[in-house]
Amino acid sequence: MKNQIILLIAFICVSVNGQKTPASFVNYDRLPTDNPLFDYDERISSIQFISDNEFEFWSRPMISCVTWHEYKGNWINKNDTIIFSDRYEVQEADSHFKFSKQSDNLYTLNFKTDKNSNLKNKSIEIQYVYDFGSEIDDIEFETVLDHNAVLNLPFQNIPHLNKLASIRFEIILGNGEKRYGYITDHQVVNKRVKKLPNQITITLIEEPIKEWVYRTTKALYFDGNLKIISTEKTQSKFDNDENLKFKDLYKERSL
Repeated sequence: MKNQIILLIAFICVSVNGQKTPASFVNYDRLPTDNPLFDYDERISSIQFISDNEFEFWSRPMISCVTWHEYKGNWINKNDTIIFSDRYEVQEADSHFKFSKQSDNLYTLNFKTDKNSNLKNKSIEIQYVYDFGSEIDDIEFETVLDHNAVLNLPFQNIPHLNKLASIRFEIILGNGEKRYGYITDHQVVNKRVKKLPNQITITLIEEPIKEWVYRTTKALYFDGNLKIISTEKTQSKFDNDENLKFKDLYKERSL
């Protein structure tokens, strides 16, 4: 028991520019909004010094915990600047789409792989995804590709065609890996912007490229406050996430 007490004291007394760790710096101020029911603020709301070299950033965009995000990494104090370092993995999209239009009254989905491997398993799951404002339930079903790995979906067999936002597919490659995606030519899969082009080639990437993105955030500590002065990350052609967003100032909170 005596040894445990000594270890605990040693842990608490690690210094962060004169501060003790574990230490917590918070700012729960929200961005002004006209509709508090849809209040959304993705900026980092708390910065936690977990130990003498570990940290956590917390983002709480909404009250619901399903929107919360946590970022962990290491920190050092260098020339009165606190440097936070973390990393995350990104990968190439595992399916690519090519769209064209023809006068046929059906969607033609042509599946292939980037290595032109044979799609031995012709079973496929399809889901019709409707505009979220239509209040129409999505429709799911299983079907099979033809011997050329093509699937035809006649317009007359698609309920509520004028409300269709995207088509989701799920298929198993020959190596046993699953590929799924939403066929759409815009970013929001459940928002109908325009009618989908009806000739679609889906290229399934057998071995998507993976990369690590390294992020560095710098902060200054003064008068019980923590101020972020910069945040940047290494470049990756597969990284679609924006830089972390921070608030102006974080105040120390007693633990």
